[in-house]
Amino acid sequence: MTTIKAAVYTRVSTEEQAQPDKSSLDQQRERCEAYALAQGWEVAELYEDAGVSGAKAERPALDRLLADARKQEFQVVIFLKLDRFGRSQRNLHNLAFDLKEHGVAIASATEAIDTSTPSGKAFYGMLAVMAELERDQIAERMAAGRLGSARQGRFNCDQSAFGYDVKDKKLVINRAEAKVVRYIYGLYIDGGFSYRSLAARLNSEGVRTKTSTAHSTSIAGKHRGWRDSGVERLLRNPIYRGEAYFNKTKPREEWVKIPCPR
Repeated sequence: MTTIKAAVYTRVSTEEQAQPDKSSLDQQRERCEAYALAQGWEVAELYEDAGVSGAKAERPALDRLLADARKQEFQVVIFLKLDRFGRSQRNLHNLAFDLKEHGVAIASATEAIDTSTPSGKAFYGMLAVMAELERDQIAERMAAGRLGSARQGRFNCDQSAFGYDVKDKKLVINRAEAKVVRYIYGLYIDGGFSYRSLAARLNSEGVRTKTSTAHSTSIAGKHRGWRDSGVERLLRNPIYRGEAYFNKTKPREEWVKIPCPR
């Protein structure tokens, strides 16, 4: 009798990576492997997406899983819960359809999913609805939390504009970078430098960008230098006028001003 080969898929979002709870990758894998063993299946491959939202259509490990499914390298995909596999109804239904086309079944280590029966398909659809609802509720809570934080004067991004650092959710001046900002403005206003000539000047003088300071080298092994587009963004950034806002994708009256030292 031929042993059924299974693929195990695990996923955590960026936020979940920092939380040592039951959604961790190792615990997901162990539960899925135990489920496969109980079913008498052989785990052929592990596909792991770390720091990836379930709402995204493009997930590297999942893309590889689908490519292997087309080559029929396994007969079933196991995940801990359906929300690990996806969080939107459309995405989950598309995944189920694509896998079925290649003769690959879906199995949850904690939910009674069987898409080979009408009732199983209906249950899968209900779980897909709940996964999307949970995703939307999480996004709503996070947005409300960020808005409340901004109204208390907190800066909600981990990385700030050049010339500033973020400490305890507050913008503080980075004095070394602030000198460079003043230098750039001086060359632009008084020296008549263009964006391109400014970038060339800064690179020739070995002035680091914020990115190149945080990461010593780029993928090519070279320092990340200044570009004319980066210089333009700096010169146009209202933060250097003491203006920083949260919620700028909303109508102007819903913007929240963030205190920003000068």
